[in-house]
Amino acid sequence: MPKRKLSLVRGEAKSLEINWNFGFKAMVITLDGETVGQIPDQAALNAGKTFTLDNGSTIKVQLQRNFLQPELLVWHNGEPVPGSDGDPVQRLNTGSMVLFVVAGLNLLLGAFVVALSLDAFAALGIGIGSIIGGLIYLGLGMAVRARSQPALSKVALILAVVLLVADGVMNTVMLVSNGRSPATGLPLRVILIMLLLRTFKAYDALEQA
Repeated sequence: MPKRKLSLVRGEAKSLEINWNFGFKAMVITLDGETVGQIPDQAALNAGKTFTLDNGSTIKVQLQRNFLQPELLVWHNGEPVPGSDGDPVQRLNTGSMVLFVVAGLNLLLGAFVVALSLDAFAALGIGIGSIIGGLIYLGLGMAVRARSQPALSKVALILAVVLLVADGVMNTVMLVSNGRSPATGLPLRVILIMLLLRTFKAYDALEQA
């Protein structure tokens, strides 16, 4: 049975627990071990449901679908619950992790090609260029995570998306010109770009905080 444990206040104990059956059925929301409410099926979850706690505060749970995967959004008094899919900090962390993965792949592949002097890959621009690109993505990932400076973070994210798109176009042109198919890494690149585009949702909340 899938479940999510969250904290109503960032850094405090994860007292809010959400359990559901596969297909987002029979969802049960508990706080400090006490049942807050239930959502019977996915249709009701898509519409969203608000529960009022004993102290008068509210918890709202809703499923939002997008291109990649559904997001389970949880609000406490209208604010995203820390660690939930709609939490701006969580979105920034996801975006930075995407860039760290891209950086790691570029660094490993570049180092591998350089160490073994693989001329065939070097002719495709893989090698020193990949290492430099990996370092750039690493720096951008660190900048995106800097939520205390949302303007810097947003600029870094924009640059990362532009670089990924430009790099994809250049790789496609190079592969086609060498008689190779560009389709192999294209789906992964599209997924990475979509994940980064979702990160932009974090900035409105950060600017209002």
